[in-house]
Amino acid sequence: EIASCLVGSEMCIRDRARAIIQELEEHFIRQKQVVAAIRESEFYSIVCAKGMPQEVATSFLEQFVLKTRKKWDKVPNKFDREDIYPWKFGRRLSFALRPILAFDLKEDLTLLMAPNALREGFIYLLDGTMNGRLRQKFYTTPKMKNEWWGKASEGHTFNSEVVAELRAQGWTVEEGIGIPQIINKPTTINFGDIDALAWREDSDDILVIECKDLSFARNYSEAAALLSTFQGQTDEKGKRDKLRLHLDRVEFARENIVSFKDFSGRKQGEITSCIAFSGIVPMQFAKIDALHGTHVGSVDEILESIRTG
Repeated sequence: EIASCLVGSEMCIRDRARAIIQELEEHFIRQKQVVAAIRESEFYSIVCAKGMPQEVATSFLEQFVLKTRKKWDKVPNKFDREDIYPWKFGRRLSFALRPILAFDLKEDLTLLMAPNALREGFIYLLDGTMNGRLRQKFYTTPKMKNEWWGKASEGHTFNSEVVAELRAQGWTVEEGIGIPQIINKPTTINFGDIDALAWREDSDDILVIECKDLSFARNYSEAAALLSTFQGQTDEKGKRDKLRLHLDRVEFARENIVSFKDFSGRKQGEITSCIAFSGIVPMQFAKIDALHGTHVGSVDEILESIRTG
């Protein structure tokens, strides 16, 4: 589900989108046009000529059309002001993501388009979905908003880098492991997975590590938005932020230290809270009560902090 109705049993999203874009490209080539205005009815005639279901074409158009607004600063329902501010990255109402321009409010819209820009817009959407760069608000279904986006936005490439670096320094590491797997029974609370659980023979520390990749932040405000999920807070609806979830995992691990020692094959051991970032962050230097006893920084900085106490 990138554009919900593009999913089908006989063709995946990519294939249906490619087929629609290809039909438009071939039409424009025949007309010897790079950019042209066509009516919405003509759009359907072009893309549905070889059997593409109209509901699929409609879903595609809704995903990629940028419609005229009566007022520039009046955004449609389900959108926010930040979706139109030119200085914001990742706007849901931008030409990069909606390269089909609708110039009137008639029933049969006038659509200005360039197939190459449309192809680039689809690639941008697909790539942003795969790597978690796009915001959660881009998606509508619970599966995409919660399961897929959560996994993509966590930066699993960075997790693997942290794991590889720890292993290179002699640590045994389990990546993306759930607490029920460690204690060999279900938990009443969903703690989420531990990004990295690490231990080594010559250390009493069993590291419970949360990993956060900041490399996708394109400016200070985006970095700040990512870091805002590490405040150690629970909102009014009872939803815990990333730091609170991590600290709750650490607390549960300490309460169940015997199971963690058994899992790691250790006779001695204590749970050590760590947060690994891909860059320097203010919380490394801030005195935040919630971070007391948590080692924050790069893998080298965390290990040095543990060694020096």
